[in-house]
Amino acid sequence: MMPRQMHLELVNDVGEKSPIPKLYLGPNPCFGDLCDTVRIPKQVEAPFERGIVAGKNSYVYDAHTYHTKVPPEGISSLIEHYTRPGDVVLDPFCGSGMTGVAATSLGRSALLSDISPAAIFIAYNLNTPIDHRRYLNTVRTVLSRCQDVEQELYSTHCRTCHEPTPMLYMVWSFGMICNHCSQEFVLWDVARDERESVRESKILSVFDCPHCGQRLKKRELKRTQRYPVSVGYRCCGAGLKECTAPPDNFDLQLLEKLEKGPPDYLCIQRTDSQMELTRDNRSPQALRPSIKRILHVHSMPYLYCGRLHLSGQK
Repeated sequence: MMPRQMHLELVNDVGEKSPIPKLYLGPNPCFGDLCDTVRIPKQVEAPFERGIVAGKNSYVYDAHTYHTKVPPEGISSLIEHYTRPGDVVLDPFCGSGMTGVAATSLGRSALLSDISPAAIFIAYNLNTPIDHRRYLNTVRTVLSRCQDVEQELYSTHCRTCHEPTPMLYMVWSFGMICNHCSQEFVLWDVARDERESVRESKILSVFDCPHCGQRLKKRELKRTQRYPVSVGYRCCGAGLKECTAPPDNFDLQLLEKLEKGPPDYLCIQRTDSQMELTRDNRSPQALRPSIKRILHVHSMPYLYCGRLHLSGQK
């Protein structure tokens, strides 16, 4: 029995290029269009036996997380060994599409397939050529529209000049209950072992209770709730060096305000035809999208896709 497939193709009803994909709920009629049945495959005399070393810090690799993701640089060695430029590389379990990235960068074509709709979406977009100017203009537009929201939600005050400055991050730590005296303490305050570098710093697994002095093991303690313990920012320091400090009254008041309900910023609402973004002053309950159950593929929102033929098997 042939597997049911969902094919995404960059065309519209009149055959013109379109950013809206075309979906097939039956066998994919276009999946093999890239294959040349006359072309003779590369003759490989010996299997690939060299070691493979690849870093996980490239822009493509870091663009989106995915389970068991492999850097395309690590796949490239295998593709070069078993194929030649112009060949077609098939990955029937493509995940986030790193095989496609590696293949197209080496002058090959790629056929990618996965049972996960999320994988198809990620892989298709990571393998779709785009106009870099349009992309950068869109990024700048999003950043511009979100600037007020960012300032409202992610600002702190410099502890030196007392001027507002963007918050780089906020560190949270759990409260813990001592299993001897039953008193609560914040793990960050008791078990933090700070060194000269962040890489060398750590949270101790064994330490003394600040109340009764008994020796405690972190894994045996009961957690209570999370507490904000540190914020990071850059402002007026030499060379804008990163600074850290405990949350001040401004930070705590902002958190208290957000706990009561979100301010005037983007929230998701469900309409009969689509999911849209609106600005609204609503309660936290109103921010939860009311999404109906999706029982059929044609009920799913359209995805922006690109050039390669991909299929999602059902």
